[in-house]
Amino acid sequence: NGMSAATVSRNIASMKGFYLYLWKEGSISSDPAEKLKAPKVEKKLPEIMSVEEMERLLEQPGDRTAKGLRDSAMLELLYATGMRVSEMI
Repeated sequence: NGMSAATVSRNIASMKGFYLYLWKEGSISSDPAEKLKAPKVEKKLPEIMSVEEMERLLEQPGDRTAKGLRDSAMLELLYATGMRVSEMI
């Protein structure tokens, strides 16, 4: 129906979870979603920044205020370690 593989996969996971809940509660005797198979979802490779883009990014917090120093430290930490933003926070 024109839906992406990721959308179909999420919908199937939701249905499986719902029917598993109903089965555990005793509302149904068998799981109609048991044999559903999710489509393979393509994983996209992350886009890599050029050296020039990275240099411009690291130069962004140019002011020497507390927030500027904090932002600069955060960017340097991300760049040096390769950690995710959620891991840093």
